[in-house]
Amino acid sequence: MQNEEHLTALVLALRLNIAEVTDTVYRCVPVASVSLIVAHMPEMLLLKLLQFIATEVENSREIHWAMVWLENILKYHGSKFVKQSALQSPLRSCLLQLFSSLQFLDTSLSRVCNENSYLMQFMTN
Repeated sequence: MQNEEHLTALVLALRLNIAEVTDTVYRCVPVASVSLIVAHMPEMLLLKLLQFIATEVENSREIHWAMVWLENILKYHGSKFVKQSALQSPLRSCLLQLFSSLQFLDTSLSRVCNENSYLMQFMTN
């Protein structure tokens, strides 16, 4: 990480399969480098990266950072997932986990926003 070889560090972290190491590398990547890293990520590690991000979405509060990664993964590798989704059940379960986590977050945020808007209406009247 000190030499700013983020792709190499992320690949090695995913291969080590240690969540703390992967998390450290994942959080140290600059925003401007995410698209380049995802574009050059080896295909065999895409599922591990998606599984890691799905866990991050479920357990972390930094949703925007996970969404930046997901946006770039789908932009550069989405067509490969469409071809594999019918055949590969781990990919399908990972995408379902992402979907359910994001749906839960959407519901929670909607509830909080509605409560805040009702409170603001009450306070202004």
